[in-house]
Order: sequence, then C-alpha cells, then structure tokens
Amino acid sequence: MKFILLVGGGRSGIDLLQSLFDQHSQVSQFPGIFRWGEFYQTIKYSKNLDVIVNVFLKQYEMFFDSRLNLRERHNQLGENKDKYYTIDTKEFTKNFKEFFQNKEISERNILTFIHLAYSKTNNDDISRKKFIVINIHAVDFIKELIDFDYEIIYTIRHPIASISSGIKHWLNYNSGKNISPWSVYFHIERQFNALKKLLLSNKAVHVVKLEDLHKNSKKVLTNLTSRIGMNYEENLLKSTYHGQKWWGDALSVKYLNGLNPKFENKTDINFFFKKDITIFQYFLKDIFTTYNYEFFNKEKKKLNKLKIFLPLKVEWIIFKKELKSLNIKNILLSIYYSFKRINLMKDNNFKKIDLPRSL
Repeated sequence: MKFILLVGGGRSGIDLLQSLFDQHSQVSQFPGIFRWGEFYQTIKYSKNLDVIVNVFLKQYEMFFDSRLNLRERHNQLGENKDKYYTIDTKEFTKNFKEFFQNKEISERNILTFIHLAYSKTNNDDISRKKFIVINIHAVDFIKELIDFDYEIIYTIRHPIASISSGIKHWLNYNSGKNISPWSVYFHIERQFNALKKLLLSNKAVHVVKLEDLHKNSKKVLTNLTSRIGMNYEENLLKSTYHGQKWWGDALSVKYLNGLNPKFENKTDINFFFKKDITIFQYFLKDIFTTYNYEFFNKEKKKLNKLKIFLPLKVEWIIFKKELKSLNIKNILLSIYYSFKRINLMKDNNFKKIDLPRSL
C-alpha cells in the first residue's frame, strides 16, 4: 500500500480534493481529517486490538454516522441535501481484527488495516486498493508520520485570497467563537512556512493549485494521478463522500457545487490595509511568481520593512473583538502572536528553496 498525504495551504480546497478521491477504486480513505499522531499516542503501548479499535471508534464517531459531522456538512449530502452515511461499527471491528490474523500489531499495520477495514465494511473491493489517502490537512500533523514512506499532495491558492477566506469564514462561523489570535497567526504562518517545511522533509511533494483544479480539472487530475502512479478514473471529477454529492463545508455558508470551471477568487480586501498587501507580496514574491498569481499592488518601490512592526488589519480586527468581550487572555495573546508574526516576517524567505511547479 502506498500512502498519500493531503496537506492544505490555507483555504485551498484540500477537502474538495479529498472528495474527488472518494469513489476511486484504488483508494482507501476516511471521509475527513484524520490526525494519526493524536490517535496513535493514545494506543501506542497497547497490543489489545479491542482497545485500539474502541479508541478509534470513540475519537472518530462521525466517520461512522455522518449526521454528527455538521461542520463539514456530511449530514446534508446528496442532490437534495438529505442524505447521510453510516458504517456498522461491529462489522468494522470484526474486519479490523481479521486483518491482523498472523500479523504483527505494528504502527504501520494499524494504520493500514484501520483503513482497509473501513473500506471493507463499506463493501469496497479490497483487492483493488493500492493507495491509502490521508487528509492530514495541516503540515504540523505530519511529524508523527515521519518514519513512514509517503508522498504529499499540497493544495495552494492565491495567498491573499487564502488568508482572506480563512479569516472571513471563521469570523462568520459560529458567531466568530472559533477564531482567536492563535488562529490568525496560524493562517498567516502556513502561507510562509507550510510548503517550505514539506520541501525540507525530503518527500515527494506534488503541488495542486485550487484555481487550476477548478478550471482545468481533467488535465490537473490526469497529471496528478500519473505522477503518483494511480489510474485516472472519470469519477475523480465528482465531489462526493460515500458516493453522495458534497456541497462544501459550513464555513463556506453557501452551498458549493463541486468543481467549478468558472471559479474566481473572491478576496475581501476589507481585511487588509494597503501596506498589508505590499508586505505579503514582498515576502511571498516567489510564491506569486512561481505559481503565476496576480499581484494586487504592482508598485516597484521597495518595501519599508519598518511597516512589519505595525499591526496587520486582521490582527487589529481580532484584537478589537477580544477587547469588546473583555477576554483578557486573548487580548494578551493578540500581542504575543503579533510579535511572533513580526519575527516570522523578519526571518522568512524562499530564496534558497526551489519551489516545484504545479501540476
């Protein structure tokens, strides 16, 4: 079995890409983010298969009843948004344990068999499975898989659009309760460091632009599957989970109809001061040029680097939100993460790293 890890560079379509693999005959995957490291830390010292499978069932119960997965809207699948899926937990447990007959209870076998047991319980043809696709989502969760042999698919989007989308959607979701000074820094930091960290891992990294995935879907997916050694299948063009049409997550608010050949980035410029745009374009210049992203501000004058010490507008928006709610902890964290962002910009560049072309 070949492991393929999916990592997103912001709001860059990583869940959309995973949904395209949903019905591929060679792929075994879970319907959502799977943080292997968090799971494995709780069972790494156990040799009891019942304990291992019960921990998994508890941590990922939404994989077995999608009505629980409200954020990803797996409770509203299908053409009429009234479908959901369930997986029999008893049958899954039986299948998982059967895979271990005369097999060592090792880290690799647990990761492999927990996927294959899920696919088998879903009545998939296990004999055709050659790839385990894992939606790790963020680069920081890869470190627990460092000893595995895998390839990485990294989805990327126009950096300004990605930051705008991430902040805007989290502010609108659940009345903004899930966004914090840390999450603002997280959205910015991964624009600077996620791809760099992946390239320094010495693993094969395949870059997929969200814009191209929408507009040139078949070409991108043909190139991608060829690169990783997977067969191209026409059902890759359908965005589904468990074979039912997926309409995008709840953060998007509106329902998204899969691949969109007319896709255009919608950047809310109200989340940026003019100097913020200049700063991001300066430090991420190689990202813009390598992936042919349009510069908002095409002025040739040099950046006054003293401006990085001034708050970004998104930092100011969150600071005012925390101030209004008198959240002392987050007020202090706003200051802390502002300093972290300043250090990030002072120390960051891509000059010594060759960026791979997008597929």
